[in-house]
Amino acid sequence: MVQPARIETTHLKEEQLFLLQLVTSKEQRFNALLFQRWTAIAFKILQENCYFVKRSKCAFAAAAVDYLGHIIKHGTVSTDPQKIEAVVNWPTPSNIKQLRGFLGLTGYYRRFIKGYGDLARTLTLLLQKNAFQWSDSATQAFQTLKDALTSAPVLRLPDFSKEFIVETDACGTGIGAVLMQEG
Repeated sequence: MVQPARIETTHLKEEQLFLLQLVTSKEQRFNALLFQRWTAIAFKILQENCYFVKRSKCAFAAAAVDYLGHIIKHGTVSTDPQKIEAVVNWPTPSNIKQLRGFLGLTGYYRRFIKGYGDLARTLTLLLQKNAFQWSDSATQAFQTLKDALTSAPVLRLPDFSKEFIVETDACGTGIGAVLMQEG
């Protein structure tokens, strides 16, 4: 008979003890032990290198993590809903500074938008010196880019056991590539 993993609790903090009390099965006890050991190793490395962590910025065993405007959960990466809301509510730019702000935000999420360079080309050309003249084509490009970003697909993290497909595109004004799996 396999004995349950014994976890020494004398050095644990109150939060860690609470987590261990939630653990019931042998497998969960083993996973909790591994979790405890790996976090101890991580904190030791941080301490040895004089790094500090802020408790309010830490999350353990979280179902989803918000990281640099992306939501990472269950092996997927998607845009942060708050950023999507900002794009939906973004007013039509009336000067170059506002257009740069919009293109900066959408450019950060370009990996979620197939053909981003083509969609943004009309707006990017407006950034040239003395070229800012808002037109119907600029309005159409602006709305198309907003629609593309707000309906962006959820990206899945790569599965290295499956085949990769690289789709590339180039023209006189830009180059792009998309790494895909399973279409």
